[in-house]
Amino acid sequence: MLPGDDRAARRVLTVCLAAGATTLLDQSVLSIAVPALRQSLSAGATDVQWIVAATRWPSGSPCWAAPWRR
Repeated sequence: MLPGDDRAARRVLTVCLAAGATTLLDQSVLSIAVPALRQSLSAGATDVQWIVAATRWPSGSPCWAAPWRR
């Protein structure tokens, strides 16, 4: 491995870890906020499921889209 490759690999790892931590924090905040969302929007269980799915889908989409991106 070349010295430059090691630095690039560390940068990629750092970005991936930061993205993972940000996603974890976002999902934790959403999980805590669900009861308040449900009450303030007068939403039923199905509506809350749609809200949660709509907010979680973008954070997972890069995972399935990455293999086809070149």
